[in-house]
Amino acid sequence: MLTTPTQGVRNVHFRVSDDLKELVPAQLLSDQRVPRAQWMGIPEALRKAPNGSLILACSDKTVFYKPWGPCSHITRKWDDNTLAEAREFFMKNGFHPLQRLYDYHAVVILSDGTTPEQLEQMGYRIRQLQDTEYDFTGMPDTYYCSTYQNELARYAGMPDPIPFNAGWNAYVPADVLSNSRIKVLYVGVQDPHEGENNKPAHP
Repeated sequence: MLTTPTQGVRNVHFRVSDDLKELVPAQLLSDQRVPRAQWMGIPEALRKAPNGSLILACSDKTVFYKPWGPCSHITRKWDDNTLAEAREFFMKNGFHPLQRLYDYHAVVILSDGTTPEQLEQMGYRIRQLQDTEYDFTGMPDTYYCSTYQNELARYAGMPDPIPFNAGWNAYVPADVLSNSRIKVLYVGVQDPHEGENNKPAHP
């Protein structure tokens, strides 16, 4: 029997809240409410995201080939047009277009404290790994989206942003929200007006 998704949440339908003043990252998936000041469309959220920020990309539901939950990809903003990431199977790790995130159901912009100097350091490691491919086997010197971001952080002298999930025997992207050092900056959604009236979604 498979482990349940992160926090047992199988569907994501974020909605704006005028009552909520402070967003607690560890409660974002279960509560799915976002303060109005942090609520916006995906293009605006990506534009406002600082270079070096982590981005948790979410579908609206869990799919069978990514059973660990709907927020199943973690990436990092390199600049206004570019992501640094291990993208998906059969693709090279490295730089990819930021615009591809426009198609996701939602994006969560996160700060792990990366400074411009640390981002520059990460750039050396990104280029060292540019000939490697996305690999979910967990073998030494292989990387999927979460382990790739952890590797970049380690190279810059930072702690892992994504903790190990013993249940899945993997570094699950959405578990970044359980890291006490992580701050949610913005939540971008496909249609920010639709979320004005959404009722809470059942996990």
